[in-house]
Amino acid sequence: TIPNLKVTKKIGQYFYAQNYLQDYNWNNVTILIVEDDDHSFSFLKEILKKTYANVIRAKSALSAIDICKSNLNIDIVMMDIRLPEMDGYEATMQIKKIRKSLPVIAQTAYAMAGDKEKSILAGCDDYIAKPIDINKLLPKINQFLARKPDPAQHDRKKEEIDTLYLLVHVLISL
Repeated sequence: TIPNLKVTKKIGQYFYAQNYLQDYNWNNVTILIVEDDDHSFSFLKEILKKTYANVIRAKSALSAIDICKSNLNIDIVMMDIRLPEMDGYEATMQIKKIRKSLPVIAQTAYAMAGDKEKSILAGCDDYIAKPIDINKLLPKINQFLARKPDPAQHDRKKEEIDTLYLLVHVLISL
């Protein structure tokens, strides 16, 4: 199930509002979309293409877990809840055991009362119901990407720690 927005542009069989894109430039961002439905994946991929993000797909929860184990470049996960073999709740719990700080946004077409709370309890960082409103989805993703540590800041911290270690070592040897 895909957005029920005012039609201004068509992507395949889905429609979206053209004004949804702000200045999202996520060219150094990798998004894992866990989605077994081809149409839903195509829709999300097409929308995210305009943000320059690198998009990876997992068709199953087990595949998503394996990808999160092996690819440390994943910055955020879009997790469908209804998946074959294992649901998105269980997959999120497994992913969070491996990568606790990796943001996971739950998405489901079968939104019912309590789904958001159930998603949060399973370890998801946020929740969005299908049909997905692009004007809510992209800012939601951006909110989590804004929390992503700056690699340059990490390098500075490492340099500071190395300097302190060297200083302590010199002081001890005196």
